[in-house]
Amino acid sequence: DPAPAAYRSTLSTRCNYSHCSIIDITMPSSAIWKTKFTQVFNCPLPIMGAPMAGVSGGLLAAETCRAGALGFVAAGHADNLDSLDKEIALFRTHAPIDLVTGKGAPLALGFITHSTCKNGDFTTLRTLLQKYEPKYVQF
Repeated sequence: DPAPAAYRSTLSTRCNYSHCSIIDITMPSSAIWKTKFTQVFNCPLPIMGAPMAGVSGGLLAAETCRAGALGFVAAGHADNLDSLDKEIALFRTHAPIDLVTGKGAPLALGFITHSTCKNGDFTTLRTLLQKYEPKYVQF
């Protein structure tokens, strides 16, 4: 590597799927993004892993965070709470830990609002927000 360590930043991730290997992304420090998005969401890359119902689970959200972006766990219609419990547990188990603060990556949940809050009933949504305490929520 021609760039001295002082002039580069490395983001490393290990994918938990059998077909993946360790991925190292090395960028010059000058390539680290400084945008409103990276400042507000405190992540190095201005990328959001979208909360796609049935697809964006805890492992995908955790790996998205490991790669330096903001990863969302899809809560979808909030109709399968056992599955949501498992996905959030996977996220909290596999999400990166900040070595300075000791805190894990912030939980971000995405809902399909028209079905989560049918007929203006926000009971399920309130219960889930109190239970999981996500830092970010998308509707």
